Amino acid sequence: MDANKRREISLKAVKTFGINHQIDKLIEELGELLQATIKLRQATKDGVIKLTDNNNLFFTNFIEELADVDVLKDQIVLAFALDDEANSLLQEFKDMKLERLEKRMSQKSITDFFENSD
Repeated sequence: MDANKRREISLKAVKTFGINHQIDKLIEELGELLQATIKLRQATKDGVIKLTDNNNLFFTNFIEELADVDVLKDQIVLAFALDDEANSLLQEFKDMKLERLEKRMSQKSITDFFENSD
């Protein structure tokens, strides 16, 4: 499905169900993603998740729930019809989060991470 069709369906969903309902659905789907993540983690040996095991039912459920959250997140972003300034702010926050992640990964030890966390 192309981006235009995704956008069309997302806008129609918000118009049909309303923003409050879609936010409630996002909360529900976030809970389901959390449960799927916990089950995936518990089903692995020694807590090590092997992302190459995509035949694993827990992994498949995790990916499905991730897709649900992503679809609803996109609907909500579209519903708020962010102007250029708000979109810029959203991108700034994403960049800031990624820069902070990059900084954390460059720390010399896990102790440094906790002592210097923002």
